[in-house]
Amino acid sequence: MKKNIFLLVVLFSLISCSNDDNTSEFEGTYSEITPIKNRTQIKITSNTDLTIIKSENSIDKFKYEIIGNNILLTHESLDLPQKLEFEKLSNSEFKIENLYANIPENGISYMTFKK
Repeated sequence: MKKNIFLLVVLFSLISCSNDDNTSEFEGTYSEITPIKNRTQIKITSNTDLTIIKSENSIDKFKYEIIGNNILLTHESLDLPQKLEFEKLSNSEFKIENLYANIPENGISYMTFKK
């Protein structure tokens, strides 16, 4: 009888465990496919943290939040979020407003990333 109760307690505790709430549907490493293939990587490690790795070996860590068709990026050392356009294209691909400086007269340009 004690074994049965113990097994029920163990079973209940295993069932009641939840998954980590800090994971993201976007979690993983994405590489730029357009406009310049493999120039930039975005590594998403949770539902709030991402790292941008550029070809010149610069590494920047950000907190992020996706709101509608925008992503807010807040650099780890600055408290001023940058708002960029963002679109999920599939479970393994997204499009984001260009992360590099561009000429405003040319309009908004985009980068596409794939897992």
